Amino acid sequence: MAKKIQQFDIIKLKANKILYNNLNLNFNLHTARLNDECVSLGDNQVLRTIRKVTNKEFLEEDLDKLKREKTRLKNKIKKGGYPKGITQYKEDLFNTLREIDNLLFIPELISVVSDKTSEYNKLQKK
Repeated sequence: MAKKIQQFDIIKLKANKILYNNLNLNFNLHTARLNDECVSLGDNQVLRTIRKVTNKEFLEEDLDKLKREKTRLKNKIKKGGYPKGITQYKEDLFNTLREIDNLLFIPELISVVSDKTSEYNKLQKK
């Protein structure tokens, strides 16, 4: 079976939102997901170059390890019997999910969608 291409997350913004906020936007992955402004891209040369320039190494083995840990923690929470306490397991799960996001989120790349040519032209002028 062929191996799937790894998906990475980037922010996708509408040009009119950027213009409305006068090019001054603060966002993070969590907010982008809530606002449906997060998209996934398959690994490609652009993403590899960004990782190389930013010295952000991506190893499939690290991601696999984190995914196994996420599954283990979710199963532990479902089954009950918490020797460390459920709060600790939930905190560990949250931290594991955050580590996965840190591996897969590429904040240096933003996709801008323009519905009108005039929005695109205004962005070019700024």
